[in-house]
This record gives sequence, C-alpha cells and structure tokens, in this order.
Amino acid sequence: MESTISTQTISLDIPKTDLSFLRKLARSMGWTEIKTKSKKGSYQHAIEDIKNGRVTKYDSLDDLKKELGL
Repeated sequence: MESTISTQTISLDIPKTDLSFLRKLARSMGWTEIKTKSKKGSYQHAIEDIKNGRVTKYDSLDDLKKELGL
C-alpha cells in the first residue's frame, strides 16, 4: 500500500546570504525547490501604496510645486 504525504507550498523572504544554506537544507530533507518570478509592475506598486496610505494629496499643482520647492 502506498502512502501519500501531504505537502504545502510556502514563500519566504530571506537574505540572499542565507539562500545557499536553505537550499542545502532543502535538498538534505528531500524537499523540492520551485523557482517563480512574480515581479510586480508599477501599477501593482501604486495600488499597494494607496492601500497602505503612502500617498499625499494636493489641492492644486501650485501646492505640489511649493512642497517640492519649485
């Protein structure tokens, strides 16, 4: 009878200096590394900025110019 192992996929943000160690650990444990590219475009970054309150609203272009010292 064949048993099935339940797996879970996770994503980690780790320093590049630790990546080699983590890969060695994963190989020794028999884990699988899946490389993905999920670059965010400027639109996605802008939406995140809005959601996280990292935007400033100005009443007019003149107000913006004053803030920038122009």
